[in-house]
Amino acid sequence: MKEWFHHLLFFIFFYAVIFYALTFLKKDFAPGAIPWADAFASSTAFTGMWLMAKKKVESWYWWISTNIASIPLYFVKHYVFTSIYYIILLIMAFWGLHEWIMRAKEHLAQAEQKQEWKQ
Repeated sequence: MKEWFHHLLFFIFFYAVIFYALTFLKKDFAPGAIPWADAFASSTAFTGMWLMAKKKVESWYWWISTNIASIPLYFVKHYVFTSIYYIILLIMAFWGLHEWIMRAKEHLAQAEQKQEWKQ
């Protein structure tokens, strides 16, 4: 539970920074920006990268959130091929999550076998 709280704080910090930066810069530098959506997609991606670097399985949930948010975001901006790209990434993220869960179960089973041999 404590780890999820840290993950959420990390996400909220980046969301706030990106949201306010895009809101401030939208008029002059980023007229196509949708601050709340762009901030959400970016901050979930940053959180996913941070957790991936720490080799946490929870990173996949953040990647899935990034992809789900990015599909309509880029479609609305008329970047249809980028939306398709994020659909592919979404499928890959679900596959990655499944693989990590399966490997974790295999690792647990091997650890339990080693414990049985020691007894």
